[in-house]
Amino acid sequence: MNWREWASLSVVFAALTALGLWFFPGHTFLTSDTQIYVPLFEHLQDHRLLNNDLILSGAHLSFTIYDEVTLALSSSLGLNLETALFLQQFFFRWVGYWGAYLLARACGMSQGAGVLTSALLWLGAFVYGPAVLTTEYEPVPRGFAVPLVVGCFGALAMGWRWFAAILVTVAFLYHAPAVWPVLLVALYLRDWRILSSVGVGAVLLWISSHSQQGIVEAQPFFSLLDATHRKIQQLRAPYNWISSWPWRWWAQFLITGPLALVAARRAALPIAIRPYFFALPILGLLMMPVSYLLLEQLGWALFPQIQPMRALLFCHLLCQWAGFIAAWREIREGNWLKAAGWTIIPLCLALRGDFLDFRWNEAILMALIFASVWLATHWPRREWAWVASFSVALLFGEVFAARSYKPLETKPLDGLSVWAQEKTPIDSVFLFGDLGRRIEPGIFRARAERAVYVCWKQGGQVNYFPRYAEIWWERWSQLLAPGHPPLNYDNLRARGIDYIVFTKDIPSADLQAVYVSPEYRVYSLKR
Repeated sequence: MNWREWASLSVVFAALTALGLWFFPGHTFLTSDTQIYVPLFEHLQDHRLLNNDLILSGAHLSFTIYDEVTLALSSSLGLNLETALFLQQFFFRWVGYWGAYLLARACGMSQGAGVLTSALLWLGAFVYGPAVLTTEYEPVPRGFAVPLVVGCFGALAMGWRWFAAILVTVAFLYHAPAVWPVLLVALYLRDWRILSSVGVGAVLLWISSHSQQGIVEAQPFFSLLDATHRKIQQLRAPYNWISSWPWRWWAQFLITGPLALVAARRAALPIAIRPYFFALPILGLLMMPVSYLLLEQLGWALFPQIQPMRALLFCHLLCQWAGFIAAWREIREGNWLKAAGWTIIPLCLALRGDFLDFRWNEAILMALIFASVWLATHWPRREWAWVASFSVALLFGEVFAARSYKPLETKPLDGLSVWAQEKTPIDSVFLFGDLGRRIEPGIFRARAERAVYVCWKQGGQVNYFPRYAEIWWERWSQLLAPGHPPLNYDNLRARGIDYIVFTKDIPSADLQAVYVSPEYRVYSLKR
């Protein structure tokens, strides 16, 4: 590859990355796990902030470079946290496009077919059950690590072993739970480049975790869950407990896992890549019975922390990746029906996720796939099959809003956040009294830089700390859970809550409204 081709492809992948972030599948901020991370970053930047928020005691930033890199970018370039995180998301997604393309080229695909294969792969998939995405909407550590793993596989396919080792090491430093299946395969293959590189990274990460200032947590890795902690986790984090999944969620992996293996065989992958494509889906499938035995039967507290069933992500990811390459081989041989068959489940994963919950729009999608591939195989340029498939996916995704999130209007909440930041003391504590499990309280915490006494998203840390879980559950069950006791304002004052927020007017002689908008009413609990 000469420098002109490298430069032109870099621009193409940057454009595709931008399209993917701004249009489909999309980009979000403060709607998922960034609600946890951003307040921690804000506290690390200014230790006066959020000291009264429970979320600080549930931090888990020690064993990742996510915080160091984000804060370094923010301080050195003068960026706000959202921009610093977005830049990382953009760059690592761009690396992922390159990785998918390089493997496609190593399989003998043309340049155009390679680009379109990469574009189709990064339409992503929602992995029901473990509750993860192959293409993360939010700039979270796993969303950086997965594209780096894809980049590693692309580099291995091209024979760039040390570069592949560096990529997987950076992925490990960002999010080790996303990388351990790859390292297990590398250990079996005795790939000393990858193992030595990751080993050096692990040592540096361990040293960094012991010298980190601010938030350093201790986690009970080798303990058993007691009955209370188990109950709280099953309520708040059911994605770790396979017995609570609908049958469709675990059954889908019994389809995509074997399909990934068959597709990998049909795709005729390079020798250096084959062991990973064959082993990773199997490892993912094995995690279901292993997790059931060690978490649900034994109660090992380590499992909710590392969440090993998230290795099932590789069943979907490799089913899509190998499936698109296998479809290309069928197109070359003029087998349009087989090509369409290889494309159906990968595109259904991207646009619906739960493809076993068959609906009428999936029938439309399948008809469009068959029609586009049939037409493409009868055109002089067979790469048009990929253009047609990509166009179908984008059109279908936009028309039917095939996303796992709904855009949230935050302007009213932004107004409330600005008021709180400017008009309330820095150590103020807020409670949202009638929003239940909605995400607005977490957005407010990050935007206003003010503590929120309890909210649903805050409970995501119950996987890590028993004491944290007990405190969160007591607050949630007594104040916000369905059927909770009536709010007693004297009790709220005794808990240290300064302001209570409602979405409707609550006439009371005991409360004074200090902020009023069409969407929110804030009442002071101070006497």
